[in-house]
Amino acid sequence: MMGSWKDNGLTILDNVICLCLIFPLSVLHWRGTWQLQDEYFVPENSVSSGWISLTVGANICILELLLQPMLKERLDGANRYVYVVISRLHLYIHGWAVMCYWRGLWNLLDLYLTASWVNSAVIYGICQLTMVVFRTVRTPVGVPLAVQLDTDPDLLEPDIVFKTSHDRLIPFVLDCLFTQFIIVSSSICIWRGIWNIADAFVFPHIKGNPDDDSDLESLLFGLLSTFSFLILQYPTSQLSARLDGHPWAKIAFEDVLFTILMWSNMLLWRGSWNLCIRHFLPKRHVGSWVSHWVGTVGLMALQVFNNVGLHGIVRDGTYMRGEGIYVTHYLRILLQNLSEASEVNKTDYDAFENEKDRRDPPPSSDSESVNDDDISSIEEHRKLLGKRSKEIGSGEDSIKTTDFVSGSPDKIDAVCGDDEGVRRHVGETTTS
Repeated sequence: MMGSWKDNGLTILDNVICLCLIFPLSVLHWRGTWQLQDEYFVPENSVSSGWISLTVGANICILELLLQPMLKERLDGANRYVYVVISRLHLYIHGWAVMCYWRGLWNLLDLYLTASWVNSAVIYGICQLTMVVFRTVRTPVGVPLAVQLDTDPDLLEPDIVFKTSHDRLIPFVLDCLFTQFIIVSSSICIWRGIWNIADAFVFPHIKGNPDDDSDLESLLFGLLSTFSFLILQYPTSQLSARLDGHPWAKIAFEDVLFTILMWSNMLLWRGSWNLCIRHFLPKRHVGSWVSHWVGTVGLMALQVFNNVGLHGIVRDGTYMRGEGIYVTHYLRILLQNLSEASEVNKTDYDAFENEKDRRDPPPSSDSESVNDDDISSIEEHRKLLGKRSKEIGSGEDSIKTTDFVSGSPDKIDAVCGDDEGVRRHVGETTTS
């Protein structure tokens, strides 16, 4: 059975949001950030520009990986707004570093290694085999086939292959270096390799100069294949779940699936990237800044900015019950977070009310009746005082209000008579 209507509806909506909203914003952010480096990183010297990007990106990425455990500890228990501001600033800096590393290695590959499709194929084969050996084949697959929210409680955990604890300093540092220089670099080489292979065999007529026709074909084929795989999400997830007890068969199945998804992902990005550069604000300076900020603000608002790199480094076969095919659970996670936040707020409100009742108990019924009697007595005395003041004030010997203020005993006697209650009330009034 294919699950409830609610689950199926959320799955469809998640896929639409990932494909039609998060993906275009990611393309804009990548295009803008990449081209800004083209403009400002020694644009007159492509070799120096590539090495500067690679060096800046590598150093910042490694430094952030090493410092993330400390940052996470410092922000544990911090004010929610402080956490959001600092964590998003960290993501933004990390996004720039990732883009620098990608651009640097990509351009240097073009300069030194991938001038022909043969070199590209060799590099692709070596790097794909590396991913298989270290069980990270799913790593190069990104948006829209893999999306992670910025609200993830493990957002600030170092994204490294072997998940080594930072308490083991030397192994942790080695894990960070291995992740950055072997796995991330292999992912970039895989993308560049199959991009060049597609240019050589799928679109041979362009001869290295993409045109609108080839880019539209790439975009449409990428959309069609990606959408087809998203439709097949349920059966492929069920098959993966059935293989939970057979780890090697499960890994083999997922490796084949994610290798095909990688090609689909590349074709979608290739067409979108080239069309965006040529037709969305093609004037480089304006287009770069607008693309960068539209993508950045949009992804931040949707709480998916961490996906400007890849989805994350998760070992193949790690997800159980088919939950890793594919990680596009946007709305359902967002709704779950809102529900949990609502429960926390309700619990906090109930605790506040209980504490308030404990500190400020309501007055007893006895004190309430006494207060009511006092109020009634005062009101009766006021009415009687007003009546007698009116009677005396209507005659020849009328009494002025100032006589009460002056506290003249004769005048008070004239008004109050023998009524001790009124006399006491008038005495209090003149005193005040």
